[in-house]
Amino acid sequence: MESASHVLPHMVQEGFQIYKPCKALQSYVRYYWIFKSKQPLNVPTFPIGCPQIIFHKKTPLYIPELKSYQSALSVSGQVNYPAHLSSDGNTNMI
Repeated sequence: MESASHVLPHMVQEGFQIYKPCKALQSYVRYYWIFKSKQPLNVPTFPIGCPQIIFHKKTPLYIPELKSYQSALSVSGQVNYPAHLSSDGNTNMI
């Protein structure tokens, strides 16, 4: 399983929990992750080569390059550009 430690700042790593899916889903789902933070964030991200489904349980992330917030439920295809993610410090997402 990939580690968040290679690409994320330390304060972001502390909020991540990564889970392996059950055996029946492993052909379709690489992993699940949960991220919680009470700190404001502004971190760069890079394309990871796979689609994502993200549920924001609190304030959605802001993407300055797109000048928009993600919706409470975000479905992302394969992103082919780096971007920043900003948070007001009220982050809880799956």
